[in-house]
Amino acid sequence: MAGVANEASFASLLRVQVRQGEFSQALATLEWMRTDSMQLRLRNVSPLLIGFCRANKPLPALRLWRRMQRNSVEFSQVEYCEMLLMLGRPAHPHNTSARLHMSPLCKKHHEVQACSHSH
Repeated sequence: MAGVANEASFASLLRVQVRQGEFSQALATLEWMRTDSMQLRLRNVSPLLIGFCRANKPLPALRLWRRMQRNSVEFSQVEYCEMLLMLGRPAHPHNTSARLHMSPLCKKHHEVQACSHSH
């Protein structure tokens, strides 16, 4: 009997792809979910966003962030912290402009100050 593709199976696949560093495949999985009429939710997007952040990939992280905001995904303190920690790292040409983009988020979510204490 063949398995049925559902949100939980896609979420599992996404987590494995991110753990393996297969970011382009994980993005393709998100797109597959969207075209299969599944609503993209935080639990599906968060592992990929955090993966981008921890791999110090600000441009894909910001693109994903903006795309998910357009799709009404509400990020949690965990994602805000990861984004801010990534953007606070020195020696990346996009970090300065990206930090400016993230500054309104800091005002909206004042609890992100806890990031520095949690890492």
